[in-house]
Amino acid sequence: MWLAAGADPKVVQRVLGHASASMTMDLYGHLVDGNLWQAARMVGGISGAFELSGSDERQSSEPDAE
Repeated sequence: MWLAAGADPKVVQRVLGHASASMTMDLYGHLVDGNLWQAARMVGGISGAFELSGSDERQSSEPDAE
């Protein structure tokens, strides 16, 4: 849950008592995959460049604020 919430892997490693952050990421890294793709979309994809399109993905993926 900590990794999925964005906690630093080194902090999670120490909390869980793992020998290394890589061990923590090997065991729980799959939890951050969704966060990585979301972050990539926010900063312009894997290239870092925004793609211009006719619709705004951020608006379509956010729930209506009514």
